[in-house]
Amino acid sequence: MAGPLDGVRILDCTTVVLGPWAAPRTVPAPKTTSTPNLVLGAGAFGAVVRWGVMSLNPPLLLLPALQSLHALSFGATHLGSMQLLAHLAPARQFATAQGDFATVLALVMAGGMALSGVLYADLGDRAYAAMALAAALGGVFVLLARGWISQPAR
Repeated sequence: MAGPLDGVRILDCTTVVLGPWAAPRTVPAPKTTSTPNLVLGAGAFGAVVRWGVMSLNPPLLLLPALQSLHALSFGATHLGSMQLLAHLAPARQFATAQGDFATVLALVMAGGMALSGVLYADLGDRAYAAMALAAALGGVFVLLARGWISQPAR
């Protein structure tokens, strides 16, 4: 049975599925230092807006727009991460870099899930503010990394 947010879910899934095909055609090749940072920054921005507004317990009519920001908070962050790996990892070690990234991501997500449950039990909707803060911190790291990501992989 179709729900009211199925259109948002389809938009989100389309972004993830078509992203690898569309990204090389819409942004410069990852050899430039700004491309991964730009995409990761868009992901951080989308997450800060999404979770920041969610912490204010928005009305039901805003939820589809906020949930569509998942295309940035997840989709852009994932695509930017892959672009960054393509930029930093030597070609012969790219699969290993992806595996290492997936392992670290799984551990961080597991810890974040456990922490978010505790926060939500104590703070309710205000727990989303902690997620917005984490996304903002990620955005700060992206800004700081601009100078660090200057040499392509060998």
